[in-house]
Amino acid sequence: MLADAIKVSPVLAVVIAGIVIGNYGRSKGMSKRVAEAVDSFWEYAAFVVNSLVFLLIGMEIPLGALPVSLAPVAWAVIAMTVSRAVIVYGMFPALNYFSRPVNIRWQTIIFWGGLRGSLSIALLLSLPLSLPGRAELAAMTFGAVAFSLLVQGLTVLPLLKAMRLKTSDGQQLSE
Repeated sequence: MLADAIKVSPVLAVVIAGIVIGNYGRSKGMSKRVAEAVDSFWEYAAFVVNSLVFLLIGMEIPLGALPVSLAPVAWAVIAMTVSRAVIVYGMFPALNYFSRPVNIRWQTIIFWGGLRGSLSIALLLSLPLSLPGRAELAAMTFGAVAFSLLVQGLTVLPLLKAMRLKTSDGQQLSE
């Protein structure tokens, strides 16, 4: 109510309050065991919500629509990949100036491992059914998410091994 009274977004106010209280409460009022229980709960809740979102998109998109929309799906994947590359490789030189530098190999992992999924699908599902082109947009979104999860997700480990990256304590990541 306070956020509404001062004309700011109540949703963002609740999110910010949750972040502040969650971080303060975690450091001051939770034992290690309680923190582990809370983490386990939220991990399970995220799994359930992601499963529901993917179930909804499965009900929304007939599999026969994907081959018909192959060209738009390809353009969506290309746009997603190029924009991610521009953002990652374009922003890190500026970020490296202000903080500990991130080398090009780690930037490549950030670029390739930037998986997209349930958020884009949830946004799609929130669009009105009467929106023109919604079916094609649904196929494009599903195709891009499938590419991200199947191609990028399954090739991150081989990429890590090829890059011969090490953790901060010097341990090889591919082990």
